Amino acid sequence: MNTTSLRLGIAGLGAIGLAVARKIDGGKVPGIALSAVAVRDRTTATAKLEGFRCKPLMVSLPEIAEHADVVLECVPGAFFAEVARPAIERGRMFMPLSVGQLLNHMDLVEPAQVTG
Repeated sequence: MNTTSLRLGIAGLGAIGLAVARKIDGGKVPGIALSAVAVRDRTTATAKLEGFRCKPLMVSLPEIAEHADVVLECVPGAFFAEVARPAIERGRMFMPLSVGQLLNHMDLVEPAQVTG
């Protein structure tokens, strides 16, 4: 049995990010461990994470890629590049929920091709 888990970093703990975090913390997705969340308001995030079995690190948006193998972007469009660029530059698996923002950031295509 493979006990190695991918480290998931979630950028944004709004409705979607928090729902995903709860599922991961509850063990609903085998092979994935919640390692970090990127938030702007740590006080609100701390309250949202109350009751979690494994508390993730709280980091800034650009730092999330340092603590994750997979980065799930769940932030308002204005903050997209702060999450996307470091994730792509570090060769992380990047899962954008704000997919439409990719059209505004075509400059990320070439670096993504280079880092895989």
